[in-house]
Amino acid sequence: MAGCFSLLDQAVPKKVHHELWVDGLRDAIKGSCGRGWTVQEKNGQVRLNVRREGFRGSVVLPFPWERSATGDIQARIRNIFSLVHQGRSLKEAALVAARSAPQAGGCAWQEALVGFEKEKRMEGLREKGWNDNYKPFLSYVVDQFERRDSPTTAMELGRLLVEHWEPHPRSRQIAVNTLSSFLNYCIEAYGINAGAWTLTSRQKKILKGPPAKRRNKAVLSDDQMLALLDSLGNRPEAQLWRKRLMLAMLYGLRPEELNHLEQKLGPDGNPLVWCAYEKPSGTSRTKPRWLDPCPLKGAKWNEVDLDIGGVAQDSLGQYLSRQALWMQYKKQCEAKGEWLRPYVFRDSYALRCHIDKRPLNRICLAMGHSLLVHQQHYRWADDSIVLQAQLAADRKI
Repeated sequence: MAGCFSLLDQAVPKKVHHELWVDGLRDAIKGSCGRGWTVQEKNGQVRLNVRREGFRGSVVLPFPWERSATGDIQARIRNIFSLVHQGRSLKEAALVAARSAPQAGGCAWQEALVGFEKEKRMEGLREKGWNDNYKPFLSYVVDQFERRDSPTTAMELGRLLVEHWEPHPRSRQIAVNTLSSFLNYCIEAYGINAGAWTLTSRQKKILKGPPAKRRNKAVLSDDQMLALLDSLGNRPEAQLWRKRLMLAMLYGLRPEELNHLEQKLGPDGNPLVWCAYEKPSGTSRTKPRWLDPCPLKGAKWNEVDLDIGGVAQDSLGQYLSRQALWMQYKKQCEAKGEWLRPYVFRDSYALRCHIDKRPLNRICLAMGHSLLVHQQHYRWADDSIVLQAQLAADRKI
C-alpha cells in the first residue's frame, strides 16, 4: 500500500498559478529579455530567475506577487537586463537598478523638477525661457514616471519624449538638450544612477534626428509697413499700438525690448534711446545698448514718443493677428515659402540698414548681437538680396 500511495502521490501535479496575469507577465519578460528570463513567487514576492548559456542566477525583487505590480516588475527587470548586458552580475545589476529607480508615484522626479527650475532661475533664466524651452518637455518627462511601464534608462525616456514631438524637428532638438540637462542635474543633486540615466553624445544625436529645415524669414518693404500703420485706425488702443510698432520698425527691436526703452544723453551729449534689455544667450546675456534709428523711406517721422506702457508677453503677435492687412501679408509670405512673424520688423531693419550701406559693425552693435549671429541668422544680410532690394528702391526714386 505504501508503494501504491507513493505512485499516486507522484502522479498528482504540483500546484501552479493559473492566473492570466502571471502568464502575461512571463510572456512580456520573455519578449523584452529573451528565453531564460522568467519569474516566480517567493514568499509573496517576485523571484527573478536567469538561465542562459554561461549565465545562471536568481534574485528576489522588492515587489509583491500581485497583478497590480506587473508594470513595476517589468520596468525593473528591463533595467536589470540592460545592466547585465553591460557586464554586471545579476545581484549587482539588481542593486544598481534599485538605487536608480524613481520613488513610487514619481515623487522624487517631481521634487527634482522643482529643484531644477530653481537652479535655472538662479542662473538667470526668465519665466518665458522656462515656459518655452523647459516646462513643456520636462512636465511630459515627469508624467512618464507615473506610468506602470515607466522608462528605466535615459535612452528609453528620450525615445518617448521625441516620439511626442516627432512632427516638430526644432522642438525635438530642444527637448533632447533639455532632457540631458535635467538628467545631469538629477545625477548630481539626487544621486540617480549615472550609468542608467546619462545620455551620451551619440544617443543625443540619434534622438535629435536630422536638423530642422531652415525657414526663410520674411521681410516687409517700407511701403508695406507704413500701410500697416495706416490700417490700424484712430481708436485709443490703435494709437498706442501704432507707437509701439513704429518703435519696433525704426530701431529693429525684439518685441520684449519695447519694455526696456529710455531716453538718455549719449556719449556726444545728445539725447539717444537706450535699450536696457539683456537677452539670455546660452549661459550669458547680451549687453544693453544704444539704439540707432534707420527711418523708413516715405515716413513723416524719425522719432517716436517712448510713453507706450507695458507690453505683455506675446501681446504684439496677438494684436497683429487681429489685423486684416497683417493676415493678408502672412498669406502672401506663406505662398512664397516665407515665415512672417512679429520679428519681421527686426529683419526688415537689418535689410534697410544694409541698403543704407551702413558699416556691418554698426548694424550689429545697434541690433545687440555678434557678427556671427548676424551672418548666420539674417539671410537679408546676403549681398545679392541687398543688391536686389537696393535696385528696387532706386527704381522708386
